[in-house]
Amino acid sequence: MVVKVRNKHLDSLNDKSKEITTYVGTADIMGNYIVIRHNKNEYSCVGSLMHNSIAIKVGDKVKQGDIIAKCGNSGYMAGAPCLHFQLQSSKFFNLSTSLPIAFSNIKAKNSTAYNLACKIAGEKRPSTKGNLSVVGNKTFIGRGLDVENEA
Repeated sequence: MVVKVRNKHLDSLNDKSKEITTYVGTADIMGNYIVIRHNKNEYSCVGSLMHNSIAIKVGDKVKQGDIIAKCGNSGYMAGAPCLHFQLQSSKFFNLSTSLPIAFSNIKAKNSTAYNLACKIAGEKRPSTKGNLSVVGNKTFIGRGLDVENEA
């Protein structure tokens, strides 16, 4: 069930690093976002969404495969559009603990978009060594990887 929706931020292709005081310590660091409750202590947060693209509202029930929004560039990040996804322990982004995420039937590779974002920010791209782990039929991933279904 959808428990929070934020859709007030415009997309921007500009580097926002000089605006850090606007974002630090607030959920606005996620830009436009959606929080979905899966069970009592498990929520997913999808952020950096395109302005006015959110297709659901608080109280809606969603299921796998539903289109909920479009990827954008809102919130605090470098100039390339991206999508932020995390599993967390409460509906409050700033007050929750991140939870591990396991995927099935996916393939992952180093992200060219992540490379570009690091280049735009003037940062050395961090290593993705250890960001991909397979245990049984579950795949655990970290940042800097492009992921797609192995359908």
